[in-house]
Parts: sequence; structure tokens; C-alpha cells
Amino acid sequence: MGTFGDHFGMAFQIMDDVLDFIGSSDKMGKPSCKDIREKKLTLPLIHVMEQDDNKFSALIRRGLDKGFSEDEIDHIQNKVVSDGGIEFAVNRAGFYAQSALELLSVYPDNEIRQAMEKLVSSSTKREK
Repeated sequence: MGTFGDHFGMAFQIMDDVLDFIGSSDKMGKPSCKDIREKKLTLPLIHVMEQDDNKFSALIRRGLDKGFSEDEIDHIQNKVVSDGGIEFAVNRAGFYAQSALELLSVYPDNEIRQAMEKLVSSSTKREK
């Protein structure tokens, strides 16, 4: 169950990171790109940094030190979406969710297991 919790937690957190880039502030109840504003590196951004030129990574490093302007935040958000950061992160969240579901398969098929399976499945389909 500990490994299940780790994998479910990873799926949930990665989707939270994705929604920070693509979720609407109305649905999320917080402004988009809050993690960047708070100078937090998340999986979608890290993936794009690893795939990109040094210019983008330099922008991120400088912003982590001094903060980001609204134009820079818009640029980062657009780049993460257009350069595959979202797709990569959604796939990773799906991997962890599937692994969590497989870990549950050894338990009896009852209402508790079904509720946990539903919880895992909903974590990668949520909008907030």
C-alpha cells in the first residue's frame, strides 16, 4: 500500500503541475502558472528545458533567481504547451496511475478497492 500511495501521489501531483499550465483560473481557483510565479520547477517545464536550447534554460535560471515578468510567464506557458511538456507529463501521470491500479489488483474486488480504483482514475481526468 505504501508503493500504491507513492504512485497515486505522483500521478495526482503531476496532473496538478499540468493543470497549473493549462487549467483555467476559474476552475482551478488560483491563477495559472502559479508554480512559475513561486519559482517552482515542475515536470512539464523540466521536460521542455531538457529538450530545448540553452537560451530558454537561461531564461528559467535567471527567473528562478530574480523572478519572472508577465511576458516571460506567458512565453514559458506557451512554450511548455507547444513543445510537448504537457503531453510528456500527462503520459507520466498515466504511467503512475496505471501502476497504482495494478498494485491494487492483488486485493479482493470489493467496494473499498473499487473506490480506490475510481480515485486513481479520476486523478488523471480532473480539471482542478
